[in-house]
Amino acid sequence: MESIAVIEKEVSDVVLYAENITITDAESNDQADQFLIGVKALQKKVKDTFDPIVKKAKDTHTEACNQKNKHLDPLLEAEKTAKNKMGDWFKLCEAEKARLQAEIDAKAKAEKDALDKQKAEAVASGDLQAAANLEKQANEVIATKVNVQTEEKKKGASAPIKVWKTRIKDEALIPRDYLMANEKKINDMVVASSGSLIIPGVENYQDVVIRAGRG
Repeated sequence: MESIAVIEKEVSDVVLYAENITITDAESNDQADQFLIGVKALQKKVKDTFDPIVKKAKDTHTEACNQKNKHLDPLLEAEKTAKNKMGDWFKLCEAEKARLQAEIDAKAKAEKDALDKQKAEAVASGDLQAAANLEKQANEVIATKVNVQTEEKKKGASAPIKVWKTRIKDEALIPRDYLMANEKKINDMVVASSGSLIIPGVENYQDVVIRAGRG
C-alpha cells in the first residue's frame, strides 16, 4: 500500500499539472488525453488505498448506529405515544371549552333578544322610560369567556402549543407557484429520447462531456 504522504504528493502534482494544461493543437490534446489516463490510474490507487479504511470505518459506524437505534427508537416511539395522548387530551379540553362557550353565548344572546323584544313592546306602548331601561340592560348583557382552571405548570413541564400544518387534498388545484419541476425526471426522459422529446418550458441542448480513455 502506498504511503499517504506519497499519494498526497502525486495528487498535488496532478492538480498543478491540470491547472496549467493548455490545448492548442492535436498534439497537446493527445497529451491531455494521456494525462487523463494517468489521472484515472491515480484515482484507482487512491480508492485502493482508502476504500478498505472507509469500509472498516463505515462498518463500525453502521454497527454503532444500529446499537444506538435499537435502544433509542423505542424511546422515541414512547415519547410520540405520550405526546399523542397529551395532544388528544388537550383537544378534548378545547372541544369542551368551545361547547361551554357556545352555551354561554347562546344564553347571552337569548337574554339580549328577550330584552330587545321587551324594549320594542315598551316603545310601542309609549313607555319610553321603560324602553330606555331595557335598552341599558340589553347593552350590559355580555357573554363571559370560559376560563378552564388548570393546575399551575411546573417549570420545564410539557405544554401544548398550536402549530399550523397542511395536507394535500387535490394536487391538481395547487397553484403553479407552489410546485417544483422534477429536473432529474425531465433530463432522464430527454436523454432517453435522444433530445427528440419536446416539453413546454424546457430547452433541450447538447453539451460536451469527455470520457477518459483507459490506456
